[in-house]
Amino acid sequence: MKRLLPVILFQLAFLSMSFGQVVIDFESESSSLNFQYFGGSAEGAQSNTIANPNASGINTSATVLEFVKVGDAPTWGGAFANPAPTSPIDATNGGQICIKAHFDHIGNLAVKLEQPASGGENWITSVANTTTGEWEEICFDFDAPSLEDSNQPATGRVFGQLVIFTDFGTAGTGSSVTTYLDDITYMTPSERTCTSILDFETEATSTNFQIFGSSLEAQLTSVIDNPNSSGINTSGSVVEYVKAGDAQTWGGMFSNPDPSAPIDASSGGEICVKVHMDHIGNLAVKLEQPNEGENWITTVANTKENEWEELCFNFDNPSLEDSNQPATGRTFGRIVLFFDFGTAGTGTDVTSYFDDIEVCTSGVAENVDVTFAVDMSEYEPGFGTVYISGDFNGWAGDANPLSDEDEDGVWTTTLPLPTGPIEYKFTLDNWSVQEEFNGSESCTKLTVNDDGRFANRSLVVSANSDPGTVCFNSCYACGASVKITFNLGVSSITTAESGVFIAGGNEFGAPNEKFRLMPSEDGVVSLTIEREIGYSGFYTFTNGACGDFSCKENIEGQDCANPDNFNDRFISPVMSDTILATCFAECTTDTNCMPALASGMVSFAVDMTGYTEEFGTVYVSGSFNGWAGDANPLADDDGDDVWEGTFELPGGGHEFKFTIDNWAMQEGFVPEDPCTVTNGGFTNRALTVDGDASVCFPWNSCESCLVNTEDLVLNPNLVRINPNLVRDFAQLTFEPQVGRKQVELWDLNGRLIWQRTIDRGQDQWNLDLSTHQSGIYLIRVRTDEMIVTKRMIKQ
Repeated sequence: MKRLLPVILFQLAFLSMSFGQVVIDFESESSSLNFQYFGGSAEGAQSNTIANPNASGINTSATVLEFVKVGDAPTWGGAFANPAPTSPIDATNGGQICIKAHFDHIGNLAVKLEQPASGGENWITSVANTTTGEWEEICFDFDAPSLEDSNQPATGRVFGQLVIFTDFGTAGTGSSVTTYLDDITYMTPSERTCTSILDFETEATSTNFQIFGSSLEAQLTSVIDNPNSSGINTSGSVVEYVKAGDAQTWGGMFSNPDPSAPIDASSGGEICVKVHMDHIGNLAVKLEQPNEGENWITTVANTKENEWEELCFNFDNPSLEDSNQPATGRTFGRIVLFFDFGTAGTGTDVTSYFDDIEVCTSGVAENVDVTFAVDMSEYEPGFGTVYISGDFNGWAGDANPLSDEDEDGVWTTTLPLPTGPIEYKFTLDNWSVQEEFNGSESCTKLTVNDDGRFANRSLVVSANSDPGTVCFNSCYACGASVKITFNLGVSSITTAESGVFIAGGNEFGAPNEKFRLMPSEDGVVSLTIEREIGYSGFYTFTNGACGDFSCKENIEGQDCANPDNFNDRFISPVMSDTILATCFAECTTDTNCMPALASGMVSFAVDMTGYTEEFGTVYVSGSFNGWAGDANPLADDDGDDVWEGTFELPGGGHEFKFTIDNWAMQEGFVPEDPCTVTNGGFTNRALTVDGDASVCFPWNSCESCLVNTEDLVLNPNLVRINPNLVRDFAQLTFEPQVGRKQVELWDLNGRLIWQRTIDRGQDQWNLDLSTHQSGIYLIRVRTDEMIVTKRMIKQ
């Protein structure tokens, strides 16, 4: 090996340690390997180290390995390390093993790696030498397919044994041939620890991903049986993702709800995802909701088709967006994935699969001193000592006491903790008293399992960790927070088995267990959250854990709905503890709600006589069937182009559309269409079920099939409604000089509720809605020549 100045030698040694590199240089006993020959008359003999016969060029070291291929060697004759290398050979992330070689002829050098740590096959490959009579370095790429067995590469595995061949595949020449080898260089596996974020095998280790940026907008991915349980992924369940043919270059999907534990990049490392793609492209990972700074996004190309491979994204890489900062040093709350990021849809839907999202770090975590402080000045009962109990001390009640030496009511302690996430609580007198949380607090993590619901303080320990001083049983300093109690009346609905949730806005997101309302009294569910003084924001309620918000309450047009924010409710700045009382789908200020609506058999009919394109089957797709494109087909048994079907629906409000051939075509509406509601940017037909009902409309029309209006002229000025948002009475003002008028009141199901004929000269009518339920109604006014339908909302 070439002699180096001491300073340079020290630097190289440091680099080798940093990157886990091993160099077998045969200069000392500790940096050498013995090789035992097999095949031919040399069977069982040991190789020798000798003085470098040609100390020049790239190799001026003193000692090298003499490698002899005997004259009677078989084609497979070689030598194996005996004993095996003390440091295993790491091909986990690809790379190379390199050997300096000195040949007297043109042939090849082959390397075989055996004893794979995770089982499976060995790996062997060969590389031809290119020069004679001088040293050259020959490198073997771990991504190269093996020459034997199933031809798999070495990448992704760790090996314990090294075998070397000269002129592999060629039998001995009758005379011994000597080759010299030196400086065998490879990477050793770092101490790599991986934490599973999502594996999709159980409800607790899964989440939904919501699609965006294509015609599949707001739909959720599906967890399915592994379509190719082989190779590196034999798990039972994986996620199926469809990139629609019309997807934008930025189309992807985000976790909804987000993982229960943050993605911890505080100490560097990488996030890894197993993928299965039918083409060569890329996967991009974007981490959002950082504890500080900006989001982070990077891409990695896949290298395999129709088999599983693991793609890893190094937190030290700069982000592709914003200020290009790495993820290292921060934590993130949301995962966003993009298949073929930067490439628009191909015109055809493309299906890929992913599984096993985990965060991996190398090396031993360093301890960080973290100071915990809890203010007990507002805690009135007497106590002795405050403790901190957490997963880092086995939840011991007396292992880590705090002290208040200056008697100001603030108890503190400083603990050396390894970097990474922890859970803990402040406790009193060996668990005589403990903090009580419900999981909705900003500083807590909620765990739900067969044993119940458990909420603890949560912290990701890093060099910058500073939990600050908090009040006992609070995420904030004493006097800095308010408690907001939501009391929701649900007597008007049949509550979903999964529960009723607060959702929406920047705070709550998709419905998830953190914000599930719990029964408090008959017909009422409740949740209390703690937030900083002055908190405000948008929110809504959902009847069920629907990630696509299909089970969201509908309060469009009511005075508590904000039409610019998905018709969500709004909490004005809260300055003191507050109780918010209301009813599901109503803008009331108490929990006295309308009686529950009854389920019923709903007959759907759509008149397709005006639809001129060819089609197969008409379906009804709605919130009641998960917007499935083929769950509820209609039929035209009598061939009159009116497609019909009857289905049982639960009582309450629903949204739907008529669709064709599993979403090959759908109705299209705008918010002004009177029979529709708009939620989350989507405008659909509205339906309220309270017992049996019939629905009949022409395709893409709000005019009921029950009345023939084809020969009438639309006149928007035929009637004015004041007010449009009605409590008890609405005044109808008709266009002057109009003859006899037929006035009809319809509900959104296409059901006629009331009608009256008003004579010529009577230009106003007070419509009494005081006995009708809240909701959207249609007013239709007809004369012999004109017609108009308008919408109004009963509070």
